Amino acid sequence: MLSERLGMLTDGYEEMEKDMQDVGFRVVLTHDFRTRLNLASPSDDIVKFFCMLSAYKCNEQQVRTAVDDIFSQPNMDICMRKLAIFTK
Repeated sequence: MLSERLGMLTDGYEEMEKDMQDVGFRVVLTHDFRTRLNLASPSDDIVKFFCMLSAYKCNEQQVRTAVDDIFSQPNMDICMRKLAIFTK
């Protein structure tokens, strides 16, 4: 949600898996897992990192505002990730 709000481009897993298969790899194992991302009070370095990831479309205040808006909502600190192992 934060990446979309900041206008950051994100490829979904399906697109990345297709790219890997296109160059000759195949999936051996995948695992979905749940993590917590605590950005309740991000450091200046984290804010600058998100500015960079947004290709500087957002300034530091816009990043802080987006983080405050999103992470003040219940359960927004939970994010889903996928681990994939490929072989040739």
